[in-house]
Amino acid sequence: MQIAVASFFFAYKVPAVRPRNLAPHSSITAAEENELLAKARSDAGPLGRNALSKLLQAHQSSLAAVIRILVGHPKDLQDVLQEALLEAFTNLESSAALPFSSWLRGLAVQKSGEFLALQRKWRPAAQLAVQEYCASTETTLDVVNTFKEEGFAFDAKAHVSFCFTAVGRALPMEEQFVVVLVDVLGLSQKETARVLRINDDSLTRFLTNGRTNLELLFGRLCGLANVENPCDLCRGLRAVAPENLRGVDPDTFGLDSGSAEERLHRRLKIVCEADLDAGPTLGLHDFLFELMSQNEANRETPKEHDEHLPTTPSRWEDLQTFNN
Repeated sequence: MQIAVASFFFAYKVPAVRPRNLAPHSSITAAEENELLAKARSDAGPLGRNALSKLLQAHQSSLAAVIRILVGHPKDLQDVLQEALLEAFTNLESSAALPFSSWLRGLAVQKSGEFLALQRKWRPAAQLAVQEYCASTETTLDVVNTFKEEGFAFDAKAHVSFCFTAVGRALPMEEQFVVVLVDVLGLSQKETARVLRINDDSLTRFLTNGRTNLELLFGRLCGLANVENPCDLCRGLRAVAPENLRGVDPDTFGLDSGSAEERLHRRLKIVCEADLDAGPTLGLHDFLFELMSQNEANRETPKEHDEHLPTTPSRWEDLQTFNN
């Protein structure tokens, strides 16, 4: 699928946002990490393997967060994570040319790319297709039941981040990855080009087109950007939550004002701040990611209909009847 994009002679500058803290890090100190890394590189026996295992275990949650924002689905995330950890464990010698944390992050991105290259690209309106499916089946009750899990609260910022990952999977993969690495993870363009093994001109093109496509899609889909747009899951799902667990009103995010670039900047800032990986809305988002993955992999719609965007607003009305 190729989404139409505006023509640019150069990449416009999106204002800098605080990068999401997804760089591989751990609870061990830098000195401890260096000691373990030296031992892992110098000892091919049990002591070296044990040191490397400790290193990878310390970085595991941060690697999972990198994969989460690219892949989404919790089971797919775990599969990709295991592939990245296995590669790190069996191919440590390839890490010598990079800082260890950068090398690990590169493996997470590489394995995510290998996985997504084998998957069918999602439709831009994948979330609305899931909404329609839930409204016509008993799955609606399963969604509502995630609101009853212990520790649940609706985090609208996490939902904006969830939406960003879902819409990102509708982009050409190169565009999705460049936008995530530069605008969310905070990699420099030079480091991003090295991780993805592309030249500077390709990176500039992918970054420009990716940002432009996201602006176009959110501008036509997201109800927070325009109340006439079809997707209203942020408001709708929040309304399903018990009143004391609804969190911040997403209408305060300001995604409906300013230029397209300014709105994208605000959205990216929210994505950087959100806790998609372990926050109080995790159960709901894991369930929705699972539903979307199944729907998108098994859909029977003709390829020429993949870019279709609904024009009629849908307000998740069937879920409202279960509001407790």
